[in-house]
Amino acid sequence: MPPGKKIPRNLHENHRSRMWERFRQTGAVGFSSHQLLEMLLFFSIPRRDTNPLAHQLMYRFGSLSEALHARSETLQEVPGVGPSTASLIALLPELEGYYWQKPHYTQPRLKEHKQVLAYLSKLMETATANERYLVLLDGHYYVQNCLLLSETGFSWDDRFFPNIVNAIRLGETTFAILSGYNRDGSPVPNMNDQMSIKRITRLLTAMDVRLLDYVGFNQTQHFSMHRAKML
Repeated sequence: MPPGKKIPRNLHENHRSRMWERFRQTGAVGFSSHQLLEMLLFFSIPRRDTNPLAHQLMYRFGSLSEALHARSETLQEVPGVGPSTASLIALLPELEGYYWQKPHYTQPRLKEHKQVLAYLSKLMETATANERYLVLLDGHYYVQNCLLLSETGFSWDDRFFPNIVNAIRLGETTFAILSGYNRDGSPVPNMNDQMSIKRITRLLTAMDVRLLDYVGFNQTQHFSMHRAKML
């Protein structure tokens, strides 16, 4: 170590500061599920690296949604999770449920195509490779939630379906919009993408949610399946 350089009291302090700075700039977009869980654990575990525990929770429950909806007693079966951490995790879905019970119109409204395009274009500014998103809207076309489904295109399986189901159940979802970013490819969904879109559409239909559009992007163009009469 260079002479005169002090060892920080908390070796994870700089890491946490960088994580929060990134969150302030981009919000949750671009973060993986375990990173978001890691940041949540900052509040109940102030002086320990929370990354390994976040990975343990993700491994134990399979997804961020399942971890957040687990019972406090079950959470505490994971080594490193005490009563305070379990209570913090259990509080989040309760807060979300309370929030969606109240009328709110502070979120963007995506009723017109130009509104949809403006919202998604802003979202894609932080996309880096082949992200896929699902935007959930209420009956008045206000955004309820925006889920990052995948960072690697539609190469995902049915384990992700519970995330969609839980998000819809927590709100009052009536409509949905899918969107994807292909950094080095066409904004038009390929055959694999179209098959995945059909699978998601069937899931949404079963929950009385109507898919309004799939809007694809690359670095210079965008494409609407609705406008192309492919939906």
